[in-house]
Amino acid sequence: MGAARLRDQVVLHPAKYLRGLAAAFVAAGGRIFEGSRVRDVSVTAPYRVRTADGVVKAGHVVVATHYPILDRGLFFARLDAECSYCVAAGCRRAHHRRSWRSAPGARRTRSATTAST
Repeated sequence: MGAARLRDQVVLHPAKYLRGLAAAFVAAGGRIFEGSRVRDVSVTAPYRVRTADGVVKAGHVVVATHYPILDRGLFFARLDAECSYCVAAGCRRAHHRRSWRSAPGARRTRSATTAST
């Protein structure tokens, strides 16, 4: 398998990054709502997000889901079911602390990334 080493690529822990981003957002006055099933979001500001439990009004709304819940662009019709895997292992040699991604044109994209734990 051919691969390319990417210089100056950042390697980060996604959960730690997201926790820091959420903390900064809340510190700046933002509010995060989790575990709420959204039934609709109005198309103009101030936005009204309708949930099973009530309505939230906001000047800005970020819908962060894997599956598009608002059927405005028919994106659900273009989804493909996929499966991905992750393998975690310790590296003994320092030169393994890099990032690689498979070459363009490969049937499947593969990457190898190292991170501190």
